[in-house]
Amino acid sequence: MRRSALTLFTAVALSAWVSAQGTPPLTAEVQVKQFKNNRILIENLVDHGIYISNADDSLARAEACQRTARTLANYLERAAGDGDPDRVAELAGLFSQVIREGLMPNLDAAKQSINPKSPRADILKRVNTQARGDLDGVLKSIPAEGKLADSDRVKAALRAIQELAGRF
Repeated sequence: MRRSALTLFTAVALSAWVSAQGTPPLTAEVQVKQFKNNRILIENLVDHGIYISNADDSLARAEACQRTARTLANYLERAAGDGDPDRVAELAGLFSQVIREGLMPNLDAAKQSINPKSPRADILKRVNTQARGDLDGVLKSIPAEGKLADSDRVKAALRAIQELAGRF
């Protein structure tokens, strides 16, 4: 599990780096800003990945995946506010992947193993509610009109997030 989580987050970091490679030359100021933003994001994702790999049960992994999704949602919402369709699409894809491949399977496993009357059931419900709130927040942050709405990549990413939201 540890190897999978670290591999996932290494892929996230490399994906963010590679996505910046195909753009025209940026000013030094923009490059410094992107480096600072990506550095903090990557540090957070690595920390979350380590926590996921050290989690001893599905509920703890679900909590860690939810925190990871929340981190990506924060960056995605900022990118949407900046009107950056490429970054929105990239972060939305990563957000969807964490929800689909990390959070949902662990929530399902936790639901199977936790007695509905136990105190852990309240934690499970909270994680599920927070994840649903993250999905709704992301969907609301991307405007229906304008530069972001016109991007085919953003449209595809939004469809994937809407599909996930329908499963909660």
